[in-house]
Amino acid sequence: MGISDITVEAVLAACKEFDELGRTAFLQKYGFGASRTYRLHHDGRYYDSKAIIGAAHGHLGPGYTALEAKEFSGGLQQTVRVVEHLGFEVEKDPVPTRNPDWSRDELILATEFYLQHAPRIPGQHSRALINLADEIRAAAAVLGLKGNEKFRNPNGVYMKLMELRKYDDAYQGIGLGHERLRDVELEVWTLPEGVLLLEASRVRKRWPDKSGQLS
Repeated sequence: MGISDITVEAVLAACKEFDELGRTAFLQKYGFGASRTYRLHHDGRYYDSKAIIGAAHGHLGPGYTALEAKEFSGGLQQTVRVVEHLGFEVEKDPVPTRNPDWSRDELILATEFYLQHAPRIPGQHSRALINLADEIRAAAAVLGLKGNEKFRNPNGVYMKLMELRKYDDAYQGIGLGHERLRDVELEVWTLPEGVLLLEASRVRKRWPDKSGQLS
């Protein structure tokens, strides 16, 4: 069993699951990073091609399980060849039409910042907020996440901080997006303070130093 067994129906099932879970949760579920070069394009949406093929193997039927990232290549010789053979379109480095969901690492940095500054959250033009946006983009880059020209800019980061208010019992309002609760946001929000600080330190240690090496 391998990627040569993948069918059109299995790919479509994986794409449907991707849509239902959201990109971040889908990649986390199957243990894949974001596609750095090639994306599957279907019905007006883009999908991480290697993750879709890995997940699709588990949608083939009884006895089949999802493939791990280490079991096959995400490049032209394997993933792209299979996807195109099945009739799907693959695009190289497409410009994202929307930004990906926030990852756990990004949320850790945002939550740490929120708790350090609440109830007076610095504005979009403050140096503190600009620095936070830089940090969050660095964390996203390590994970292979990227987006459009507004990806994790200070305004978007500030809006995410305003969304986090929906988890803050000390806040008298309801917070932005109060009707959209995410398990990963709540999990990060409820981390003990000491654990949150350790997690934030872990995230920062993953960034490359000036020589390009991970610290």
